[in-house]
Amino acid sequence: AMDLARESFSVLDSCDVVLFETLCDGEVRDGVASLVQSVCSKAITILPVTAIADGGLVGAGRYCQGDPVYFDFLPRISTIVQSGHDVQDYPLISGSETLPAGRLYRSPKPAQLALQRGQERISIYLRKDLSEQPRRAEVVLGNPMAEQSQVDLWVEQAPAAGRARVVLESRALSRQFSVDWETAEVLDESWDDLIAGLARPSPSIPTRLVLPCAMLPWLGNGGSEVPLDVLAEADRSVSVDWPKLATMFSSRLDKYYCISSDGELPVGLPEKAVAQLDRLTIRALEKFRGQVSKADRLSGGETAALKFLTWQFKRSPDELATILKGLGINRALASRLLPHHSQQTLLFQGLGRIANKPALEESSLRTVLSRRIDDWSWRTETACVAFLLSRSDTAPLVLTRKDVERLAKRVVLEFKAEHGSDYTRFDYAPFLLVGLLRWRLLEPNALVAGDDVLADRLMAEVDRALPDIKRAARQKPKLNKYLKILEDCRAELQGEGRNPNLLLDIYNQ
Repeated sequence: AMDLARESFSVLDSCDVVLFETLCDGEVRDGVASLVQSVCSKAITILPVTAIADGGLVGAGRYCQGDPVYFDFLPRISTIVQSGHDVQDYPLISGSETLPAGRLYRSPKPAQLALQRGQERISIYLRKDLSEQPRRAEVVLGNPMAEQSQVDLWVEQAPAAGRARVVLESRALSRQFSVDWETAEVLDESWDDLIAGLARPSPSIPTRLVLPCAMLPWLGNGGSEVPLDVLAEADRSVSVDWPKLATMFSSRLDKYYCISSDGELPVGLPEKAVAQLDRLTIRALEKFRGQVSKADRLSGGETAALKFLTWQFKRSPDELATILKGLGINRALASRLLPHHSQQTLLFQGLGRIANKPALEESSLRTVLSRRIDDWSWRTETACVAFLLSRSDTAPLVLTRKDVERLAKRVVLEFKAEHGSDYTRFDYAPFLLVGLLRWRLLEPNALVAGDDVLADRLMAEVDRALPDIKRAARQKPKLNKYLKILEDCRAELQGEGRNPNLLLDIYNQ
């Protein structure tokens, strides 16, 4: 006799149809079916003895024709992807997916992740439909990434079996990496809490530097000559006193220039003065153009007209940027035209001041970046790039990760070069560092200490410089000016900058 508990069949109460199949036959089959029906609240349908075999034959026929035999249950799996600081759930298997029995499922659209240069491991978060707790797997890549690379992540899953394998693949990786769901670490947090915890405020972006203009420098400080009168006299003269004009435009009065670094003129400047300035600008460009054309035959050295032009910042003619870029490439010609180091400084710093359009900014950056980083001078190439990156919202956008790595190397070289010294050549290293962090305009999460090995190297140099500057400041107290600046640089490297005037503070020093 069979003793079947009615409670064990209660799980069938919600079923629409209950099928009964047994290997028994005859009276035994009928007796077993009656006994099962007596403890089951639902009417059972007794299958014929040949039901399984008949079903197998139907399935075999469909399989031979390439048709699905039946569709398996496929539990959904999600991961977490981050774009900027937007952290989102990303379904690797959606709820609408179906799969013919016996097939291996693979995500049709992989999640795309980014590996930073120097990264050695990656954490992957996973959620599965039938599991209450999410899981985390850590993949050790073996060797640090040589460059920033894209990684595709997808799931391979056998239906109903519960097995899920997460696969990572990238052109930069020498092999595939896989993670087994069953061996991943079980987390106590909910999926929503995990996403909320991964989301962070966007890293700070150093504020663009704008050197302001005002009427004050045009009116003078009570001296014997009024700059507006100097401009008018120069416009009337056959032979212009270019050094006087160059000094006038390159000088600041109470931290104001005649023309702003954006190339703007102050409100209230008479239209007559603007016309005089325009005419003198044309004359200065003609003079410098003539100097360049004769540089092969005449000794150079006269730079006052060029200085007058570059201290008009982005108001300077586009042609001047083109000429200066050409001189930056043709070193022999530049050496004849501008034989002294201070004049080479004017060439590069002038180029950094005047580039006023995205195309000019990009070509200027490419001109300077074409020169070996190790051969740069702190007052020429470093200053030029620092000016371009710090004063424009478009110049940082043209940099690639490789460019950023080269510029970071230059920052490190200049920090190291001053260690143990009295920091007489340190003016532009912090300038370039902070300007470089403005690459976050393009890559919001880039160069954040703790997340990016490049930022960690820069932070190490800042931390090394701080006590060394304190040492040097005992003999040279004015070096204390760098301490607050470098502390603010640390905050920016951490993505937590709070000084909107940092670049202006660096410039004022």
